[in-house]
Amino acid sequence: MKTFLTTALGCLLFTATAAAQTDSISVVTADWKSEKIAPGIKLKQAAFNKNLFSSNQYISILEIKQRKRNQIKIGHEPQKRVATSEFGKRENALAAINGTFFDVAKGGSVDYLRAEGKVMHTNRLNKDNTRAIHQKAAVVINDGRAHIEEWDGTDNWEDKIVGQEVMLSGPLLLDEGQEKILDSTAFVKLRHPRSVVA
Repeated sequence: MKTFLTTALGCLLFTATAAAQTDSISVVTADWKSEKIAPGIKLKQAAFNKNLFSSNQYISILEIKQRKRNQIKIGHEPQKRVATSEFGKRENALAAINGTFFDVAKGGSVDYLRAEGKVMHTNRLNKDNTRAIHQKAAVVINDGRAHIEEWDGTDNWEDKIVGQEVMLSGPLLLDEGQEKILDSTAFVKLRHPRSVVA
């Protein structure tokens, strides 16, 4: 899996464009600490002190070369809240990252999730019976290798995806080098810790 970091900013003013360029330069010139944690797997980390998005940031990148021995798997729990680290321990994984959206009160996913060929969760739709923005992209895993797919606009899209494991998550930021249009909801605009698969 080739991992990259992309920052998409809607810029109306020249100063905003200049800030975006400064942020990109900060990422490229950062003092990235790199550690090989297994053959074909590197952990890269960098701390930014007010020089990225004008705030303190800490970014970790797990770079995985998809090989037979580097399997990717989806951990899940039907109706219980489980920490990401616990999922990793259960599978004896080298690394674990959080993936999709879960029910804060009861646990389990609020988005479609298929694990080992079996549908574990279906989508909880919005009150107006539409998809949430995070139900319009999917991480698909076949034989331990991952790729990303975009919603095709149909109601039963996830049922048609060919994959042993499928996890809806989003929003999709970039596809084949093309930026995707994001809405202006608080979820998209507000700062919050985020995980990205690329």
